[in-house]
Amino acid sequence: MKQLWILLLIAAPLVSYSQIQNAPETVSVFELTPTPTEDYLNINYLLEDPATATIITLRGMVVAQFPVELGWQKVDVSGLQRGVYLFFVRNQSGKVLGRQMIYIQ
Repeated sequence: MKQLWILLLIAAPLVSYSQIQNAPETVSVFELTPTPTEDYLNINYLLEDPATATIITLRGMVVAQFPVELGWQKVDVSGLQRGVYLFFVRNQSGKVLGRQMIYIQ
């Protein structure tokens, strides 16, 4: 089932790099396309356990956070400014499962 998530820009605390630095830079738990993008990201989450995806700036500011579930989801990122962001997925216990750089044009 495809879902469309519209991201709300949120004023959230900074994320410490130490929280995500040991996560594998891999797409073993998710596929993320296209990057670069202007408007939407397609996320294929490959695990059955629900998780949370987060997008942060390179300064550590959380700009989006949303739930992910098994399968493909379409996420609207058109509200984000042009630039480089870090996308990561965290399980329910808070462990970062994977991360990937994304580029918003």
